Amino acid sequence: GLRVPQDLSVAAFDDTAASRRAWPPLTVAAQPMGAMADAAVAAII
Repeated sequence: GLRVPQDLSVAAFDDTAASRRAWPPLTVAAQPMGAMADAAVAAII
């Protein structure tokens, strides 16, 4: 069997409150949602 984190890393997409409390700690790819929304609105307007 594999052991986390000794043998295997766990990664998640998006930085949520739950991912910040995870054990073992997760590697997270955070999304800048505010900046993405601003860019989308600017492109539409």
